[in-house]
Amino acid sequence: MNEPLEGKNRRRHVRKPASFEIEVRHLNNGFIETVGLRDFSEAGMSFHVADINLYSLKQQLDVSIPEFMGSELLSRKMRATVVWLEKNDSLNPPASVGVSLTDIPK
Repeated sequence: MNEPLEGKNRRRHVRKPASFEIEVRHLNNGFIETVGLRDFSEAGMSFHVADINLYSLKQQLDVSIPEFMGSELLSRKMRATVVWLEKNDSLNPPASVGVSLTDIPK
């Protein structure tokens, strides 16, 4: 039986640091913004946002990530669900959002 994962041990996939921009579209209102990718894994990612108040737990998003095919720049789109929010404060200046990828194209 799978035990629930807690705290820092909750991740099942190794996260890789990243630092480039991605596009996020909010499915509830169509709002689109460019955010800074922080890290990613096989099943999720986190990114920095300017306004954490635009996000809520279980919110559905479309995420577009740049992808090169030869010399052509394409955009890979994925569906994601918000699983955690980290508000900004003096120790964590940019706010962050963590998502689980729910629809990953092959």
